[in-house]
Amino acid sequence: MTDTVFIKGLKTNGIIGVFEWEREVRQSLYIDVTMSVDISQAALTDDLRHTLDYKAITDMIRDFVANTQFQLIETLADKLAEKIQFDFHVVWLQLTVHKPGAIADADDVGISIERGEKP
Repeated sequence: MTDTVFIKGLKTNGIIGVFEWEREVRQSLYIDVTMSVDISQAALTDDLRHTLDYKAITDMIRDFVANTQFQLIETLADKLAEKIQFDFHVVWLQLTVHKPGAIADADDVGISIERGEKP
C-alpha cells in the first residue's frame, strides 16, 4: 500500500537566482511536495504522531527557504528534499519548486525532482 501526504502551492519567499538583482530581493517561490507514508496506524488511532505532520513540514519549508540562499532552484530543490527526508523520515518524495516570475511571457518555470524509493 502506498499512501501520500501532499502540500501544493505553498508560497515562500527567498533569495534565489544568478543575477545580481536577484541576490538583493526576496522572490516568491511556490513549493509542491508529495511524500510517501503509511497512514494505516494514523487512521486506526486518529493520532497525529502516526502520520506526517504537514503543518510541521510547511513551517520547516518556509524557514528553510527564508534562511538559505542559492543561485539555482535545482540546488534549493535538492537540499530541501534532503532535509525533508532526514527531518521527517520520509523514504520517498516528489518535490517541485516553481519560480513564476523567472521568464517573461511564461506562466511558470520550475524544477521537479523525485528522491528515494517509492514503496
